[in-house]
Amino acid sequence: MLRRLTFGDLFLASFTVGACFAIGLGLLGALSAFMAPGMFSTGQGAAQSPVQALGVDLFLVVVCLAFNLVVSGAGSAIWVLVRRVLPNPGQTAE
Repeated sequence: MLRRLTFGDLFLASFTVGACFAIGLGLLGALSAFMAPGMFSTGQGAAQSPVQALGVDLFLVVVCLAFNLVVSGAGSAIWVLVRRVLPNPGQTAE
């Protein structure tokens, strides 16, 4: 099945899985921001309010999604290149 998928299909599948993971962790981080905002560092020290902690959490989600974008694109491109090198299942070596 992986032999027939296009770059866009591979990218969409891998990005969707990674994005669901990042958003899930972001929601867990939002819960933590309200429960214990001091766990989030803002650069000047620990966050003093849930709003500051949510800002840190949102920043981390955006960074994770950007990293996911790069990794999904690179992984999809590598698989498309590897797929061209692999022999077709109908071909026999002579």
